[in-house]
Amino acid sequence: MWIFYFLFWTAVKASAEEPLYRKIGDQVVLTPDSVENPITYIRWKHGPNIAMQWNGEEIISYKQFKVRGSLNISTGVMTITGLTLDDSGIYTPEINNKETSNTQLLVISPVPKPTISVSCDTGRTYCVLTCSGSITGAEPVTYRWTAGDKERTSTKELKITKEDKEEWFSCTLENPVSSNSSEKVFNPFIESELSHQQISAVTHLMY
Repeated sequence: MWIFYFLFWTAVKASAEEPLYRKIGDQVVLTPDSVENPITYIRWKHGPNIAMQWNGEEIISYKQFKVRGSLNISTGVMTITGLTLDDSGIYTPEINNKETSNTQLLVISPVPKPTISVSCDTGRTYCVLTCSGSITGAEPVTYRWTAGDKERTSTKELKITKEDKEEWFSCTLENPVSSNSSEKVFNPFIESELSHQQISAVTHLMY
């Protein structure tokens, strides 16, 4: 029974660990939990495959880690540089033949600079602003709208009406490794009102 509870607690603890996000091209430093000195054996696995290991004599690296991986034999720390999408996965350290907690690494792209498109209904009673940008490989992504000096809804689309008096709107794309904001888009209702006033003024001067 105690073994069952121990395994259950371990599984819950592992699933509760937050992923470690890094941007393409960056580096990551993977640190094992408590280490008992002296260290005589180190092995890091990437998924089910061995990434790097040290048996007390020489460091042996595999696949992409031959070029971009390094191992500190004093601490057990593994460093990966020039990260690519293929480096994502579960990394599990084994120090002195004892496996410790793993780390889930997620390598993602930075978010692009978004653009805003405006679509209004035929009666021009409301307009929908859409925040767009290619987010393939950049997930998870969140949206954030700014209206003048106020923060608005965190959705891809923002619906506005004549009651919205802010002069401009902008949207921001964010993920765990980056943030990027669009250019400002002026309130279409204010622009329409100004255009109407200008036309009225010109007509008045003509007559």
